[in-house]
Amino acid sequence: YGIINGRGDGIFDPESAITRQEAAAMLDRLYTSLGGKASAANDKPYADDAQLGDWARSSVYAMREIGIMQGKENNRFRPKDGYTQEQAVVTVERAFQAVK
Repeated sequence: YGIINGRGDGIFDPESAITRQEAAAMLDRLYTSLGGKASAANDKPYADDAQLGDWARSSVYAMREIGIMQGKENNRFRPKDGYTQEQAVVTVERAFQAVK
C-alpha cells in the first residue's frame, strides 16, 4: 500500500524506533489509502517548523488539521522525538475514525 517506505538508501530498518515526523508521514499515507482527503493547512506553523524534514512537513500539518496528531507544549511538534507504541495505537484509531 506504500504506507511504509523505509529510511532511504534502500534501508528498511524494521527494528529501529520511529520519530514523530516519520509517524506523521506514515499516518498521512494510511489515511489517504483508507480514502481520506488530507489538506496540509499551514496557517499557524509550529514554532519548531524549521526542524521538520521537507519530506514530512505537509504530513505533519495534514495530521494536525484532521486531528490525528497534535503538537506538544509551546506550539512545538518535536519532530525528532520518539513515537511510542501507545501513541501508535491512539493515532491509528483516530485515522480510522476520521475516514468513517
